[in-house]
Amino acid sequence: MQQMALQQQGHTHLLVIGVDAYAHCPPLSNCVKDAKDFTALMQQQYQVSPERTYELYDAQATRTQVLRQLKNLRHKVQEDDSLIVYFSGHGEIEDEEGYWIPIEGKPGEDEGWIAASSIKRRLNQVESFHTLVIADACFAGSFFMSYKNATRQLLHSRRSRLGISASHSRERALDGQAGDNSPFAKELLRALRHNQQPLPVDQLFTQLRDAVAAATQGRQTPIFKNIDVKGDDQGQFVFVPVGDEVTAWEAAKAADTILAYFQYNQDYPDGKYRAEALAAIRRLEEEAHWQRAQQADTLSAYFEFLDRFPTGAFAEQAKQRQQELLSGYTEPKSPQPPKLKTKNPPTPKPKPSKPDLPPDLIKLSEDMVHIPGGTFWMGWKDEVRDGEGHDKEKPCHEVSLSDYYLGKYPVTQAQWKAVMGDNPSWFKNCPDCPVEQVSWDDVQEFIKKLNAKTGEKYRLPTEAEWEYGARGGAKDEYLYSGSNDLDEVGWYRDNSGGKIHPVGQKQPNQLGLYDMSGNVWEWVQDCWHEHYNGAPRDGGAWLEDSNGDCSRRVLRGGSWYFSSGGSRVAIRSRSIPSIRSSYLGFRLARD
Repeated sequence: MQQMALQQQGHTHLLVIGVDAYAHCPPLSNCVKDAKDFTALMQQQYQVSPERTYELYDAQATRTQVLRQLKNLRHKVQEDDSLIVYFSGHGEIEDEEGYWIPIEGKPGEDEGWIAASSIKRRLNQVESFHTLVIADACFAGSFFMSYKNATRQLLHSRRSRLGISASHSRERALDGQAGDNSPFAKELLRALRHNQQPLPVDQLFTQLRDAVAAATQGRQTPIFKNIDVKGDDQGQFVFVPVGDEVTAWEAAKAADTILAYFQYNQDYPDGKYRAEALAAIRRLEEEAHWQRAQQADTLSAYFEFLDRFPTGAFAEQAKQRQQELLSGYTEPKSPQPPKLKTKNPPTPKPKPSKPDLPPDLIKLSEDMVHIPGGTFWMGWKDEVRDGEGHDKEKPCHEVSLSDYYLGKYPVTQAQWKAVMGDNPSWFKNCPDCPVEQVSWDDVQEFIKKLNAKTGEKYRLPTEAEWEYGARGGAKDEYLYSGSNDLDEVGWYRDNSGGKIHPVGQKQPNQLGLYDMSGNVWEWVQDCWHEHYNGAPRDGGAWLEDSNGDCSRRVLRGGSWYFSSGGSRVAIRSRSIPSIRSSYLGFRLARD
């Protein structure tokens, strides 16, 4: 198999369910063992952390508990994460509907079983990048029924909704000898345990199909299909073993740069060297700041260094140099301007009514772009205009807005620091880069302090204002903001080099707005809604109503870390208001 170049996609979450001790159905011998063996292998060899593993065995695996765990996944799994659901137990089929049997399930009483349609409804609410369902049960292929085979060219860089079943919809799955694994689980564990490189799920299935057929003498036929859950984009999950992590870690240590260690942590978010990588990043940051402090050799430079690294390796040297400077310190005199050769001195400018603002905040004000009001079609209209859409982008609806102002760029690190006094960004030392690692809650505090400093009334844009601006007003011309070629207007996974970039380096859209596609996802004011049914038609913020969820806020625009599909003008995402990430930022609006 050809070696793959692969970047990990967020975290992997695992929901595993195993039932042996049925109360009313014939007991099984190996399902709990199979489920636990799979869990252990995924944690030891495939970067799944215990914190993102959710286990239900025997008495825990009631119908209520299974459905509740599936429902709770929507709050745990983020848009760049992967989800694996593994079930091992009794299965049934009734009136062409597939079922998983919980611990209390009774023969012939399907109202107490877990219907495939109920599982899929809950998976529809999970905004994962990849979802993979593995079912080792009788008639497990009935989970798919008539849905199409996964015979397309599958790409890891695209979203996927896939499933592997141990048997066909009309076949029973063998349990195996007591104390052993089932034939399906044995071959699944064997393939994954012996794997030493990234393994796409379609290639894993090819191994399973042939091995299980041989082990059961053709009595059992594993199935691999797309599951009927929204979000599929012809992609597939890839099992990436820890063996590759060791190679990546050695490469990071050999490079010994902040970017190399950051890339390792991005690729292996739950990696076993994560703490060492963070320590190395801290060491390199301190060395760089110490070098700059020595070059400046001023009290303020050493004070700034000690504020950032009060207990660092160079702290004592910084304190000693401060004392040396203080012992012979005199306030430097500012150079006097040359005297003007004129009889009458120039008329002094009137003092401003407010204190002079820092240059970065003056620039922020100057870079607010006037957006003329108008009417446009918001949301996914068709594939020609908006590419492949999702239900959360629909229905397309007409919105009319009044004039407003929108930031030419996302708020930068320098502008944030001018207001808040610190820089929370992961990618530091880039004052013209968008500030990131700021939550929606953090942004509200920033706006409050900014308005107090400036006397203005800055705010986050509404979702409608953001999309109207991104579309260049009512022009509706492009898939991305300003172009159908994302490389012209935005930084995303394929061109960012694994990092953020200063604002304004790509071309603007028709209204003169930069970085509306890519670089950082941008918070807007609105609460999250799963669709646009009932959305405001006046461009105002859509807050709480019967369908609203203000425990999550809307994000727009894509980022340096996401694929091109995440930068479409129509794409919508969301997260909890307190979350921070190296790809979350914002821009400002004003009336």
